[in-house]
Formats: sequence, C-alpha cells, structure tokens
Amino acid sequence: MLSLKFLSRLLTLPFVIVKTTIEYYTVGTIYSKTNKEFNTLYKNVHLSVENHLANKFYLSDIPIVVYQPMASIIKKFSSNPMITAGHLKHYGERFNDHSFWIHKNNDSKHVLVYYHGGGYALSCFDAQIAGFIAIFYALPAEVRDSLSLLIVDYSLTFQPNSKFPRQIFEALEIHAKLLQEKFTDIHLIGDSAGGNLALAILRFLNYPEETGYFDQFKEYDFKQFEGLKIQPKSCILVSPWVQPLHITSNRKNINNVGDLGARNTVMGEWYIGDTPNDEKLANWVSFSKIDATRFDKIQQLKDNKSIVIYGGREVLTDGIEDFLETINSFGDVKHYIEEGGIHVGLFYVESLDFLGSGGAKAVNGEFEGKFSYNIVSDFLTPLITHS
Repeated sequence: MLSLKFLSRLLTLPFVIVKTTIEYYTVGTIYSKTNKEFNTLYKNVHLSVENHLANKFYLSDIPIVVYQPMASIIKKFSSNPMITAGHLKHYGERFNDHSFWIHKNNDSKHVLVYYHGGGYALSCFDAQIAGFIAIFYALPAEVRDSLSLLIVDYSLTFQPNSKFPRQIFEALEIHAKLLQEKFTDIHLIGDSAGGNLALAILRFLNYPEETGYFDQFKEYDFKQFEGLKIQPKSCILVSPWVQPLHITSNRKNINNVGDLGARNTVMGEWYIGDTPNDEKLANWVSFSKIDATRFDKIQQLKDNKSIVIYGGREVLTDGIEDFLETINSFGDVKHYIEEGGIHVGLFYVESLDFLGSGGAKAVNGEFEGKFSYNIVSDFLTPLITHS
C-alpha cells in the first residue's frame, strides 16, 4: 500500500504540470531560465514532475510505483531507432544475473560498463537507458567499431537481502567475468549512486590490503576477487554521490531549486542497513572530504584516466568539489561543470531527446550542443583508439 506521503505527491501532480506549463510560456521555469538544454515544454514538465516526486517516498513505495525490471525496460527499447538501425549486436542478451549487453563486439577487448544511479534504491529509468545507448552513437565510427556496452543491474535496497555490500559484490563478479571473457580494457561510467559504486570498485581493486573488511559479510565470498590484477582503464563520474551519509551543504549559495540530487541521508541509510556507520565503512561508502591516502594508490585517478561531470546548480556540489580537491592533491582528474545544469544532466536531461522516435537523432549523430555527450566522446576516443 502506498504511503500517504507519496500519495499526496501523486495527487498534487496536476498542479505542478499546470504551473510549469504557464511558467514556460510566460516568465520561464527555473530550468529554462538557467540552462539552454531545457528548450522544450516536455523537458521542463518532465523534470518538474521528477523533482516533485524525488525523495518524497518511503522504501515500501518503490516496488509499487517506481520499479521497472531492467529486462522489461530493455525489451521496451527494442523498437527505438537506436536499436532498429541494426548497429548494436547481441542487444538485450544477459551477461550474468546482474548485467545485460547493450552491444557486444566479440572482436574487441574494450567495454564500457554503466552503473546507473538512483540512490541504490531506484531501478534504471527510461532516460538512463536511452542515455547510455546514445553514448555509442556520440562516439566516432572507428571507436564504435572497437567497443562493447554493458549495463549493470545491481540489486536494489527495497529487495530482500540487498543492502551494502551486495552491490559491490555483484559489480566485482561482473568485472571478474569480463576479464575471463577477454574484455581486458574496461571503462566505467557511473551516475550518482553509480558513481559511488564505481569508486568503491576502484578502491577494492587498488587497496587489496583493506579488503579484509568484507570478511564480516559471510554471505559473500569477496576473497575470490583478491587475485584480480587487471584494473579498469578509465572512469567517468557523472554527478557522483560521494557523501550519501552526510547532509548536503551549500557554501556557495547556489540556487539549486528543482535539482534532483539527494538533500538528506535517507537513501544512504537504506543502503548501509545495519552495518555500523564507522570509519571503516566510510572507506567504501563516503568519498567526500577524505584523506588523500585513501585514494592515492588508485591509478585511474591519475594520468587523465578519469573525469567528473556535474551541473552548476547541483545540490551535491560541495561534496563533489571537496572530493575533487582531495583527489587532485595527488591525481589528475579533469572536471566539467555545466552552466545551470542539474544533477546527472547527461542521463536525466540531454537523453530525453533520444526517447521514442527521437532515437533517430542519435543514429544521425545529432549531438551538437550536447554538453556531456561531447565531453564523454572526447574523453573515450583517444583511450580506445590508442590502445
């Protein structure tokens, strides 16, 4: 049964839609006035609705209203022009219990692995699937010919026995299986909570002396991953959720009205469950305002092998910038701030143009002015073509 809290939000949606429509055609919405990507009524209404519902639910509401199985979303997208164009091989095939191929190129060692966001509680949204597929078309043809795409379907916190560190274990299983199947050049991309997961994986693979922490979780055999020697080649973090257990601050007094970033710690608390929130846990969950020695062994944070993209109106700005300050005290992580952009603009806003028949725009290479897509393409191209 839906909670009264979430039900009240659903009942007031018509007001939000009408208000946003009037604003769009008169004074402008908070989105259209601050970011050029909000150039249609649909985008403004879509994000207003998402913001109205975001973080206004209990864990028990998610399977009733929000949850979509990954297999169902992938099947639904099979009619999108990005799929029917015929460029993607093995689309929708399972890789293991917690991942699906978007495109499998058996002749290449390169694979882009996507960890979606949603506070570890929400399933992948349609726009996130569309956004990930569109990355393929944003790349030059010679890069597409050398790349596979895999999406991770990790367990969600409303599901039974799916608290921390299950998601880390599942991601490591996928990494190990990719190496077994000779996909040795693994590139990670994660948005929001997916960025949090990517950082946990990088720490696990680069700090083997600390992985004994996971011995306490008897239901998982983390020791099988101790011998993994081949690291991910690169990492793209889109609005990474680096402080899930800390209340957000706003030192710059940014106008973040309408942003979708988590303003409290509720979903972070759902994620860790009964695990004690202490310094040892923080090594695997909290990545903002940290000691540099907790990351200075991670090669992917050096030599221009990782980038961070975030919006200029992000609720999470302080945490992301504290993280970047620490990382760049020893590393070389370039960051890109989208003027007026909101949380996870690549997957929540830019990708809306590629839903439905709009997928033809991606197939035709219509990425002019797409802030995040062009950055991702420019970042990945030399890493893939020069190896």
